[in-house]
Amino acid sequence: MLRITCVQFLPGCNGSRLVSGGADRQVRVTDLERCAMKSFGAHRGAVRAVAATSK
Repeated sequence: MLRITCVQFLPGCNGSRLVSGGADRQVRVTDLERCAMKSFGAHRGAVRAVAATSK
């Protein structure tokens, strides 16, 4: 089971994309309109916070 530890909607996407981090050391960007997800896994430990900017 995936344990999500943090989540934030991306600015400028009208609520259609979010970024999340988890105990599995992955950061995921999810496109809710397309039901698509991209994972980034270069973290050494659980991802406990995410921050998104408009740039």
